[in-house]
Amino acid sequence: SSRTTQEDVINAMPKSFTLKSLREATGGSPAVVRKAVDAEIEAGRVANAGPDPDHSGPGRAATLYRRT
Repeated sequence: SSRTTQEDVINAMPKSFTLKSLREATGGSPAVVRKAVDAEIEAGRVANAGPDPDHSGPGRAATLYRRT
């Protein structure tokens, strides 16, 4: 099995996503997904869009990210 790379994760980023949805879509580890998102934020290609407005249930809403 080949490991999911940061590049794989970046290439798979939809317009809008949470870290969990991106992990589920790519099979990347939490660390790889987080690094990919942080790198894209730093490069100005992804923005933190705040808490997910569709969140329901207990706990904090996941952070929503959007491609810029």
